Amino acid sequence: MQSHEQEIRLLPALPPSWVTGNITGIRCRGGITVDVAWANARVTRVTVRSASRTATTLSGPGLPAVRCDISPNRAMIIESKETS
Repeated sequence: MQSHEQEIRLLPALPPSWVTGNITGIRCRGGITVDVAWANARVTRVTVRSASRTATTLSGPGLPAVRCDISPNRAMIIESKETS
């Protein structure tokens, strides 16, 4: 995970042996908490939360850049539409 200003890059350096998996509770800049799941080294599902209203852009393998406006204490779930 890499977070810069208002952008979060998911799985930027995923080891080749971690083809499938998930991580929960990763804290990013701006007080954002991220859970991410992946299969075939591609993002399949992301959940983002924040204690305060904020906005960020998420991107990663299998997940084109998505702008997220996060409401306080409400989970936002993004699922990849990629089928392969």
